[in-house]
Amino acid sequence: MVRKTVDRAPCPCCGKPTLQRYKLDSELALSLAFIEAVGGPGQSEVNFIAAAKAKDPARLCVKDYALLRFWGLIEKALRADGSPKRGFWKITDEGLSFLLGMSKVPSMVVTTRRASTLPERVRFDGANVSIEEVLDTKVNLDELRLGWTT
Repeated sequence: MVRKTVDRAPCPCCGKPTLQRYKLDSELALSLAFIEAVGGPGQSEVNFIAAAKAKDPARLCVKDYALLRFWGLIEKALRADGSPKRGFWKITDEGLSFLLGMSKVPSMVVTTRRASTLPERVRFDGANVSIEEVLDTKVNLDELRLGWTT
């Protein structure tokens, strides 16, 4: 699970932290690989929950996969009219580059935490990391794809 730590003193009104820090961990990295695998070539949009139910029910326990958007690794899929397609995500060029080991991303992101609005990225923290460093191993994407696409 993604580790959250309070970055600043709690809000004086509600007591909730005003900023949250999230670490890019192995579960998030595997969720990124899952989105790429079931989306197939061309970075097609994926309904994460529906795909996970069909292909890998264990993925359903990773409820924070949408945090990948703060690193710019996934983005909401859009309808023809430009509105977001609820529940559908697609991997970005940066996400694919990271997954293939061609780029690094910051190890942590700090976001706002608001009850009335969606969280927003405030800044990145930590050293840049590769997919291998996050997973602590060399990733065989072909093996992962095979397991999720058959």
